[in-house]
Amino acid sequence: MTQSNVLTHSIDMNSLGRNESTLNLSNESICVEVKDLNLYYGNHKQALHNVNMLIPEKRVTAYIGPSGCGKSTLLRCFNRMNDLVDGVKIDGQILIDGSNISAVTQDSLRESIAVVPQMAAMLHRTVRDNILYGRPDATDADMISAARRAEAHDFILGLSDVKGRRGYDAHVGERGVKLSGGQRQRIAIARVMLKDAPILLLDE
Repeated sequence: MTQSNVLTHSIDMNSLGRNESTLNLSNESICVEVKDLNLYYGNHKQALHNVNMLIPEKRVTAYIGPSGCGKSTLLRCFNRMNDLVDGVKIDGQILIDGSNISAVTQDSLRESIAVVPQMAAMLHRTVRDNILYGRPDATDADMISAARRAEAHDFILGLSDVKGRRGYDAHVGERGVKLSGGQRQRIAIARVMLKDAPILLLDE
């Protein structure tokens, strides 16, 4: 992905190192910057090339391009998931409110970012458990509010499982097999709505 593949603003990034400090963000004012970001796989294939972006506070930004151009790879850089992949080499910086994400703890970074991936992960438990995973101490009222905002509440009320459990108490099956792809996506969106993190990443 080159800078021309990215629609709208910029983000900043230096090579990802070990965590040191805690990232503390408010929901009011967050600026994200990416600078000169390059990512190479072990076979020296370059997945990201010189990505530069600046995303001002309270801004919705879209990254567009054909399949395989690096959109998902770029999103994984924000929560440092690429750190876990052997042979990946990253140059550049990602800054959140001036803090280089390579120098903050993983916990504080992930508390500040909510992600809905292409394939939304589901727990082999109830709909309630899957949404509350975003914020386990949330009230039922907060959970239902999040589901409504994600346009999931109505179809959730119509769910049932083989043991007769219904609605938010219905089990979704292993990996959410009892749900359609769209339903899994809506529940994943409800989960991040409930988490209410300062930064929200949606992968298609």
